[in-house]
Amino acid sequence: MIKKVPNILSSIRIVLAPTLILLRARGGIFIAIYLVCGLTDWLDGLIARKYDAQSPIGSTLDTLGDSLLLISAFISFLLIVEIDFPLYAKVCMIYFGAMKVVGMIISRVKFKHWNWIHTYLSKTGGVMLYLSLPIFVQQQKLPDWLLITLAVPMVIQPLEEIIMMLRQKEYNPDAKGILGVFSKKKESVEEIAS
Repeated sequence: MIKKVPNILSSIRIVLAPTLILLRARGGIFIAIYLVCGLTDWLDGLIARKYDAQSPIGSTLDTLGDSLLLISAFISFLLIVEIDFPLYAKVCMIYFGAMKVVGMIISRVKFKHWNWIHTYLSKTGGVMLYLSLPIFVQQQKLPDWLLITLAVPMVIQPLEEIIMMLRQKEYNPDAKGILGVFSKKKESVEEIAS
């Protein structure tokens, strides 16, 4: 039974995420649903790894849930008329969205999966965005320093993911990042030497 829990958690996120659009990034209910979605994202992967419950359908459900959460939160931002994001933030958002779509197309064509790679950088950017949203909902704006901090992984992460997908021979949604590839090569050299 425990092996079904990650897919159930991802399914909860898939159902709840679109309700964020209706709430338009306002109020306690928005924050509560958003926090539940984030919690399911964290727990589904943790449980799947701990109980060896990883599966292709689970990976697809997780990616779908992540995509819906990201898109729903983004749309809810855009529905608030008073927001005037600086030009660099708008460019980063458009770039990030476009590159994620390109990455998913590459994944589909090359590996027959509609998935993203869950690198350390994507997780770091996701946590940063996740933690900044409640600040945004409460203040109805984000300080420039936080927008710039969020922009860095938004620019680098999708490019890293695309490069990794183009270089991978087999689909590995849990590849840790380009730096992980370098450390694996180093480990291989050390094993050969010993």
